[in-house]
Amino acid sequence: MGFVILYTIYSAGPDAFEEVLNWIKPVVAFLFFTSIAVMFYLACLKMDKILDDLSRSEAVKLRSPIKGQCFHSRYEALGVAGFVLTFPSLAIRRGQLNADDYDNFPVGLRLLIKVSSCSLCSVFFYFIAVELIYEYLSWVDWLLMTLNNLGCWWAEIRGDFYVC
Repeated sequence: MGFVILYTIYSAGPDAFEEVLNWIKPVVAFLFFTSIAVMFYLACLKMDKILDDLSRSEAVKLRSPIKGQCFHSRYEALGVAGFVLTFPSLAIRRGQLNADDYDNFPVGLRLLIKVSSCSLCSVFFYFIAVELIYEYLSWVDWLLMTLNNLGCWWAEIRGDFYVC
């Protein structure tokens, strides 16, 4: 199935895929820098509120003694808070998040953390997908060109008509 999708993209022409990427790249860059700025804002100004509101949660209890020591510890605690707030049912089931903490957490702050965490994950997966697609498309291009040249060569040997 993946080969069919990649062949469809290839048959649309190299310019079609490049046009899509040229449109997506600025959007992804904007998402990345906006998410980094939001995470910096949260780590500098809202970290105490986040850790206080999630004080009964097991995942945050482990990181609260080192809060404010350095940016690395703040970003680590923010990453854990982003995970437990983005996937609350999984975190509650595993015992990492207290259900009362999740219910009493401010909605605006929760939404800000969820959106920035999800956009950072989306940017990460976009870059992985683009790298893999580019790598795979180069192999598809090589394979199709080789098969085309092989067909031309075989038709020339047999004396058949083959459009090269």
